[in-house]
Amino acid sequence: MVFLVLAACTGQQNKNNKASHMVLSENKYPEFEFTEEIHNFGTRKSGEILDYTFVYRNSGEGVLEIKKIESGCGCLRIEPGSKILQPGETGKIRVVFDTSGLWGDQFQSFRVLSNRDGIKMDLAVAAKVVNDNIQLK
Repeated sequence: MVFLVLAACTGQQNKNNKASHMVLSENKYPEFEFTEEIHNFGTRKSGEILDYTFVYRNSGEGVLEIKKIESGCGCLRIEPGSKILQPGETGKIRVVFDTSGLWGDQFQSFRVLSNRDGIKMDLAVAAKVVNDNIQLK
């Protein structure tokens, strides 16, 4: 009789494990796939407004949503196109880089955060900025 109770419990436990495994395997997750992660504008004059569009694709199986974009530089204006992408769709993030008052080698990064925990992408623009108003002695 005890054996039957154990067998019944074991059978139920296996059924529960199978059900929870099934739910996990049915989850579909989004993924970022960028064509370029750093764009170099080359040598530019201070005061130029530089514009570049990063292209990316949702290469995952779930819906990708851009939740937030973080940048530590006021010299960048970041404009995401569509914030929600279905699997296989392509999106764009436009970056406007104002070089006013800057000089020397510039590397400005920003972070794109998505609806999936732990999925983020760090992107950057770079340029060597020549500023005739700044002279090193």
